[in-house]
Amino acid sequence: MHALVTDLDDRGLLDETVVMMGGEFGRTPRIGDITPDGRGHWPEAGFLWMAGGGIEDRAGDRSNR
Repeated sequence: MHALVTDLDDRGLLDETVVMMGGEFGRTPRIGDITPDGRGHWPEAGFLWMAGGGIEDRAGDRSNR
């Protein structure tokens, strides 16, 4: 993603392009959680990452659970 966003910025295209990446689940919010499969999948909360197109720098780390 870094290479893509950097390339778009270098070419002057980042302001008119929106790059999005998301997933249907996140990782467990529990520190030190060890799951049998070693992945710590947390299906109650997914993620969405966006850049470009005038999107401001923000971070959100909340869910309703």
